[in-house]
Amino acid sequence: GEAEAGIRAVLPEAIILRPSIVFGPEDEFFNRFASMASHPLSTVAPFLPAIGGGESKVQPVYAGDVAEAIANAVSMEDAAGKTYEL
Repeated sequence: GEAEAGIRAVLPEAIILRPSIVFGPEDEFFNRFASMASHPLSTVAPFLPAIGGGESKVQPVYAGDVAEAIANAVSMEDAAGKTYEL
């Protein structure tokens, strides 16, 4: 996107990490779905909303794994200027 192009223009050796939806113990995204699934009403009407009408393709990533990817990327000699999809 535009932000990445701007970073590359100023700092071509920047390492760019692109995480998907990040989840963890205190996130407000997946924990909301978990609370809906465990709600007493879910036994009467067992459904959850489908993100993007069920057409979205997302691969959630754990916050700890993102932190590990950052640590690995900054310690790798050949990571400069690369982009990593997480």
